[in-house]
Amino acid sequence: MSTYKNRPKDNYLQEASLEDLYILTESWINDFELYVSEISFLELLIDTYFIKLLIYENVEEINELQLDSKKLKKRGVELLENLQFHLSWITEIIEESYYEKNGTLRGQQEFFEDEISYYVESLKIIRYTVYSKIKAIIEEHKSKLLWKYN
Repeated sequence: MSTYKNRPKDNYLQEASLEDLYILTESWINDFELYVSEISFLELLIDTYFIKLLIYENVEEINELQLDSKKLKKRGVELLENLQFHLSWITEIIEESYYEKNGTLRGQQEFFEDEISYYVESLKIIRYTVYSKIKAIIEEHKSKLLWKYN
């Protein structure tokens, strides 16, 4: 699987201007707002199709999927809050010229990038699992309707 590195290669985080890091962090925040909404939608799908999922799947698997999605959503909300704080810190450094904190800021930027990469991979796995399970249910229901009305 590929990693989520939304930046040019090499030593970008260490060499980029603070304004570029601000833009990158803002982009991450926008992405995370979408990711958290997507997790909420996936949880809604699981809840909506829960009874039908029990027919096709093992109850432990469904419960584990629900637990994993809740954990991922919680982690996404935490990362979103941390990114928003980080963005305000970047703004403070830019406005107040606290360049001595520059190294710490760039280290945190790398940390966030790694966390985001892991989060996105986890989201892909849950998304694939939920969609594939729900797709099977919908296709089964659709085929029954086709036979019923033809």
